[in-house]
Amino acid sequence: MIVCEEINFLDILDSISNFDDSDILRRVISLTQDDKEENEDESKSLQDNEEENESVESSELRKKLLLYAKIAKPYVIRFLILFSLFLLGFFLFLGYDIYTNNFKNIPTSTYYNQGDVPSYRLTFIGDSLIHRPFKEFDLGGRLQRQFKTINLNITENAESGQVISACYDNIETDLPKGSADMVILYWDTDVSDYYEGDMTLEEVALKREYYKSNLTAVVNYVKAAGVSKMAIAGPTILGEGPFLYKQFMAARKNKKSMLNDYRQMNMDIAEELAVDYIDMRKLYLYALPDYWIAAAYYLTLDGEHPNDRGTGVIVDKFAKQISKWTGAPVK
Repeated sequence: MIVCEEINFLDILDSISNFDDSDILRRVISLTQDDKEENEDESKSLQDNEEENESVESSELRKKLLLYAKIAKPYVIRFLILFSLFLLGFFLFLGYDIYTNNFKNIPTSTYYNQGDVPSYRLTFIGDSLIHRPFKEFDLGGRLQRQFKTINLNITENAESGQVISACYDNIETDLPKGSADMVILYWDTDVSDYYEGDMTLEEVALKREYYKSNLTAVVNYVKAAGVSKMAIAGPTILGEGPFLYKQFMAARKNKKSMLNDYRQMNMDIAEELAVDYIDMRKLYLYALPDYWIAAAYYLTLDGEHPNDRGTGVIVDKFAKQISKWTGAPVK
């Protein structure tokens, strides 16, 4: 048999109303603070881990950059050297004078008329040794300004890469009969653009005979066209300097011999046919200072074609030749 004790609800309510909850609140607050501190610790730990990871990544990035810099360093140095050489060549190409640190005043192609004085018709025939100075360095204008007592009516009939056989093929067009009083033939393509080192002796002999026959035909035509004053000039130089020639031109070791051989052929034909020979090769090599390794950039743009200074050497010699023909004094 189950005995049930009587429950007084009023007593229960009274107990609840008198219940002291301060201990519970303290425990709740304590637990909350513990949770907060724990969360802060976890957050700080995560932050420390992130900073450590960032530090590791930053260190790895620095190592990679240093590695890349080490790999790139020789290429950067080479690029800077090449770029510096390019700038030097560019300034020298424009006629920059490394001794006065000033750009030269390259004159325009204005031909000055000296007034009521004798006039002479001068025709140039040849290749880029004539054509380029005319176009870039005012060969004709500078030559005219060497004289006060005569006028020069100058015609340029020159093409880049024109060999002597092409000069002969074009001679009737370039020099109609009675069109000139003086002619200067200046070229070097037969030497500069052709190599005899891989030819047999018979082939070299045939080539040179063909060369001499064409040059002779050109000179005879000029004389038959009524021109009594003619000069042959060239070849000149192909990169040589006053010393270190073998080292500098090792890849073209037979060119020097060719230049001298063709120079001698031109001299012989000029003497045989009673026309003047202008030894530009001798003049250029003489004009190079002893400290200059090669003709490039001192007298030429590329070891062959005249620059501003090289054109000045041509102007000076051609003016003396014209003075010899006409009797007119050079300024």
